Amino acid sequence: MKLKHVITIILFGSIWGFFEATLGGIMHLAKVPFTGTIMSAIGFSLLYLALKSGVKPSGLFIVSLVAASFKFMDSWLFALPLFDRHIINPATAIACQGLAAAFFLGRNAVTCKIPALFPRFIGAEATSMIAFNIISVGIYGWHTFHTKAPVTAAFVKLPITAALATAFSFFVPAILKRISKASSPAWQGIAAALLAVLAVLARVNI
Repeated sequence: MKLKHVITIILFGSIWGFFEATLGGIMHLAKVPFTGTIMSAIGFSLLYLALKSGVKPSGLFIVSLVAASFKFMDSWLFALPLFDRHIINPATAIACQGLAAAFFLGRNAVTCKIPALFPRFIGAEATSMIAFNIISVGIYGWHTFHTKAPVTAAFVKLPITAALATAFSFFVPAILKRISKASSPAWQGIAAALLAVLAVLARVNI
């Protein structure tokens, strides 16, 4: 894998992790309804943006691992156990999103029309939800919102996540133009490092 591709993966993972640490944290504190749904949609749209930026489908899982790693800074910042439920479960959910997206957002997703992304996001979200719950309940022994309210998860959260991810992806071309202006590996690396620092500062104050 070329250095440029590695840095691009790190950049998009850092963008996702930054949103999780800032916007996600603020919405959780404000008790915004369906915070997880909104953040899942943002995650999928960022994975699509990464794909459009040249990241291979298999690289999307690595993007999610970079984003998930941001969750572990709570262990350092707030003296939480490394395997605390509030760290492990969100990190697992993010990783499951990347794994599902790697399968459903194939290379041909780059050229498909925006509305055609909806069924792909449906498949990706459904797969990530199933995988996450198998791990959370079957391995960790922790029940989730999905297992407590399966009907809501299947018929409300699932379609809303896919619809929001599709809507957010509509803005991808405009975002890509901005990213391309600073597309050199050096600038992408600097941006990723800056996002990590800002995420730490934000978590301290949220």
